[in-house]
Amino acid sequence: MSTGESSEPGPQSVTGPRINKGLVIVNTGNGKGKTTAAMGVLFRAWGRDFKVIMLQFIKHSTANFGEQRAAKKIGVEMRAMGDGFTWRSKDLDQTADLARAHWEDCKEIIASGDYDVIVLDEFTYPMHYGWIPVEEVI
Repeated sequence: MSTGESSEPGPQSVTGPRINKGLVIVNTGNGKGKTTAAMGVLFRAWGRDFKVIMLQFIKHSTANFGEQRAAKKIGVEMRAMGDGFTWRSKDLDQTADLARAHWEDCKEIIASGDYDVIVLDEFTYPMHYGWIPVEEVI
């Protein structure tokens, strides 16, 4: 017989005090949808007044895709720090150097505690290519 009480904690209240607990979500797969899924998490958090940022590893620093346009319009911080898609790179060594430099920036941003949600978009690519050691990330 159940008394209605559970030893398992329920979902966090959206109106009660905020519980600070780290969470890592990894979106992988072929094709579209990974950035869109991450943006869904980002925008939901932003909508609840969380401090959010998206750091893009592959997209060119001058990129002006739809997600950059939308983020700019609503004031969400987004930084594209790559030199374009790796399969189009004319200098993979430079692309790798950019990814490593961006990772150093990301580590500072993560350690700062200034943000509630940080999206590392396209981050699996530099790890897959061996530019950033997986052991350093985990």
